[in-house]
Amino acid sequence: MNCISVDDLVNNLAALRLDSPMAIIGTKAGKIFDILAKKWGLSSKKITQYIDKDLEAITSSEGEKTEYNLIILLPDILAQIYQIEERYQKIVALAQKLRRDGRIVILVVDPGNLGLMERRWDDSIETRESRTQLAEVNWIKGIRHCESEGTTAIITRSELLLSFATANLTIEEEPLTKVNNYPSLGLQRFIARKELHSPYSNGQLYNLLVTLPEAYKEFVLSYITPGMEVLELGSGTGRFSLPLLEKGAKVTGIEIEERLLNEAKINLSQWLKKEKLELIHGDISLFDLKRQFDFAFLSGEILSYLPEVEKRHQFFQCVSAHLREKARLLIILDNPAIYMHRGYRRTRTRQRQLSDGSMLRITEDRAYDPVGMYQMGIEQYSISSEETFFQGSHSLKHGIILTDEIRLQAHLTGLKLVETYGNYQREKLLPSSDRAIYVLEKVP
Repeated sequence: MNCISVDDLVNNLAALRLDSPMAIIGTKAGKIFDILAKKWGLSSKKITQYIDKDLEAITSSEGEKTEYNLIILLPDILAQIYQIEERYQKIVALAQKLRRDGRIVILVVDPGNLGLMERRWDDSIETRESRTQLAEVNWIKGIRHCESEGTTAIITRSELLLSFATANLTIEEEPLTKVNNYPSLGLQRFIARKELHSPYSNGQLYNLLVTLPEAYKEFVLSYITPGMEVLELGSGTGRFSLPLLEKGAKVTGIEIEERLLNEAKINLSQWLKKEKLELIHGDISLFDLKRQFDFAFLSGEILSYLPEVEKRHQFFQCVSAHLREKARLLIILDNPAIYMHRGYRRTRTRQRQLSDGSMLRITEDRAYDPVGMYQMGIEQYSISSEETFFQGSHSLKHGIILTDEIRLQAHLTGLKLVETYGNYQREKLLPSSDRAIYVLEKVP
């Protein structure tokens, strides 16, 4: 697409972290890389390793054997593939060429700007002469045509997100709720990552990363009485199911990660045999057990793992339907005021020594999106000792949930908010509180 200048493309890519080996794919790849190489401080010896990689050469079954840490697709690449099925196949093939923890960056033209494009006749940064050019857009066929550009495909957000999801890529950045920095051209940047490890699919790693403070256990157990039927939402490896069972509760746990569920079945096999425990593989917002409970709670801050408010509404509807009259639902979250008051971005590092003497180190880098009400970022972790070193990372997209949303969700689903606390000592919820704890009751 000649209407997009080199400097606009460079501005969209300059802030990216360089990962060698990489490939920039597109007709302007060489020129763009010359500029980026200077910004990134690359030596001339390295330049030939990266530029002008051909899409067919990379994605064909007999193509290059190189695995990439970073693949960048410029806007003209997918736009020249008119069939959506073929575009999907190319993205899947590119995903297979990524190393673990590698990223794919796709630049596309905002579909909303395809009908009226600003035509730039010179790609240099200094020249800004332009004229308006009308284009014919066929949304039924998914193509756009103009005299100078010819026919190009329309690439939508839903297409890319669906392609990423089915190609086992995790979305790291997408422009839906972000201010468009280049409104005259409407460039959109999508970044997806090939996960190195997910702590939620490895029981041993999950137990190390997801800790349950003693104060948390005491707080939850204060609501439990012997004989109570308890619904544990996000039961993980069953670590908290055990103290519930030991206090005399009959527990039903729901967990979406099958590996964690299987480990829980091994750890708690004696309770399964006694029929005091039932473990179910399922989504906490979409289940139907055809019975009701005396108490329900989310293990940890799992509600924030549902970033979309519609999904959270499904959760409240589903859980409310499984509660008896006056039964209670306990929700524990990070206090959203933390993110409001500390700015749009926060980075923190935690570390602790494990029982075998090795050191666990966790670094979180989170950004707050005030429009979409998300936390987005990366959590990196490493376990090191004198003999071994292990590291991994996973992307984050958590919802920011305000007290008013809890009240409204409760009102809409037959619940009412009866208790709010700012910590496990039941102190008042304040903007400075670390936690936001909500107790809801099923309305008769």
